[in-house]
Amino acid sequence: MKLEDKAKKYVKSRLIEDVDVAFLLYDAFISGYNFALPYKKMANQPKLYDKIIEIVCDYYNILYAELQSKKRNREFVTARQMCVYFGRKYTHLTFARLSKPLNRKHSNALIGLRVIYDLAKTDKDIITDMAVLELSIKKLFLN
Repeated sequence: MKLEDKAKKYVKSRLIEDVDVAFLLYDAFISGYNFALPYKKMANQPKLYDKIIEIVCDYYNILYAELQSKKRNREFVTARQMCVYFGRKYTHLTFARLSKPLNRKHSNALIGLRVIYDLAKTDKDIITDMAVLELSIKKLFLN
């Protein structure tokens, strides 16, 4: 089975009706959704994580101070979990270093990562958010 056929089957299996979202997922799948990007120097990892946090805050239209706050609304929790997910994926920082800018403990980062993995299996909105953020972060690495 060709890679394009696998991607089309993947998009159909997710029951995505929005054409733009389907295109984003298809494009992300074709370009290698779990692609490995070349890592910058280890000294730059926290700076890259700060940029990832900035992209996530812009996407969810929340302030960095709100991300650090004690609020437990779904939008803030999801944004924090996305920060940890992409931070872990692209910087390989420890959970303690991932959670410090979010004003949380390392255990919150670990649990948040598990939750976002579970939600990505079933929640179409989370899948869409991950695809859009993935493409935004990919642009960051290409610059």
